[in-house]
Amino acid sequence: MLTPRIYHPAALKYAETVLLTENASRHIVSVLRLKAGDPFCLFNGDGNEYHVVLQIPDKRRAVVEITAIENINRESPFAITLAHGVARGEKMDFIIQKAVELGVKRFVPLLTEFGTVKLSADRVEKRLRHWEAVIISASEQCGRNCLMELSSPLKYSLFLASLNARGSSCLLLSPEGDETLSTLLLSRSDNISQDMTLLIGSEGGFSPSEIQEAKAQHCVTLAFGKRILRTETAGLAIVSALQSRFGDL
Repeated sequence: MLTPRIYHPAALKYAETVLLTENASRHIVSVLRLKAGDPFCLFNGDGNEYHVVLQIPDKRRAVVEITAIENINRESPFAITLAHGVARGEKMDFIIQKAVELGVKRFVPLLTEFGTVKLSADRVEKRLRHWEAVIISASEQCGRNCLMELSSPLKYSLFLASLNARGSSCLLLSPEGDETLSTLLLSRSDNISQDMTLLIGSEGGFSPSEIQEAKAQHCVTLAFGKRILRTETAGLAIVSALQSRFGDL
């Protein structure tokens, strides 16, 4: 049985006792049914894994003692920013969850011309809190000790304007892309940096003007196979392919 891993949103130190949050307490006591003396792990995003022993199994105010600290790096050496058009419903949750599992470093929700999801200021805050919870849950499951960075939703043009400042390579997925992954790797593999930005549209894809705007920012348009992929498939497929070539898959 795998050792349970729980996120704790605060600094942690060796040998200290820690009062867990109510949500974490409920999960380890009521769901995992851990007892006093049972071991598990905490992480807080600083890259360390904190081995703990449950001292007080209270479903609202559980207390643990930190018995050891390990610095375990499970981050990919290939730093991918996935800038993804905001998708409808649970699709976005799925995309974010799998991006965490595949080692994406930064996730940017994009507001695009053909996107159908409209986010008011109040709804943006709710969505961000929800997506942060998805990232934490996925990190607990997959073993990452650093949380994937999450940006506030950005308008497409504003994000593109920031690309040159960041200095990363950029790929935009489109069925009419100028390159395929095979030709890209043959012709430009040596020029691909260890900091890659991927642009993925929502259900409607990118508009012709958005594609031209990306090309003006020196983004390479990429056709990924002969079939049209759904929005929840496209980004994860290209992330997997690039991680297998440049990352840790």
